[in-house]
Amino acid sequence: MRYIALVGIAALALTCAEAEAQQCYRRVVDPPQYSTVVERVLVAPAREASEYTPAVTQLVPQTVVVRPEQTIERLVPAQYAVEAETVQVSPAHREWVTRDEDGDVIGCWVNVPARYAQVAHRVLVSPAHVVSQTIPEETATRMVVEVVEPAHVVEHVIPAQYAERERTVLVSPGGAHWATLDTCER
Repeated sequence: MRYIALVGIAALALTCAEAEAQQCYRRVVDPPQYSTVVERVLVAPAREASEYTPAVTQLVPQTVVVRPEQTIERLVPAQYAVEAETVQVSPAHREWVTRDEDGDVIGCWVNVPARYAQVAHRVLVSPAHVVSQTIPEETATRMVVEVVEPAHVVEHVIPAQYAERERTVLVSPGGAHWATLDTCER
């Protein structure tokens, strides 16, 4: 019995070895697997930009003083006039007067009236004095540039720009392996 059991085990071993000897494999090559992915990418980063705005000007009339107001002082000389004045040249008096009348000398007291004469002399009419004269200012109109709005710089923030791009990615690198065949063909 033991012998039968050993023969059975040996037969079983032979069948398995024979079966393994007849096992066949085929080489299978799997190609790499790719996929297209849509992703968001940064095209331009956020940045600041400066924008210069020039000044806004306009021409406006402006009154300017060409010559300022002046005060001139001038001397007015004294004014004189000539006046005639009656003055007594000699007072009234009595005078002894003699005369010859037929060889006789006759003397008489004669009343002589006062004598007067016109005498001219210089008289001050107005004394010397200073006169102030004000000359008004002289103006003119000229056109000047006036700044309505000063020049300035405006800072703008330009946001980042993104875009969607398609990209092919490797999903599986592929490869080769051995796959068992159910039946061996020789």
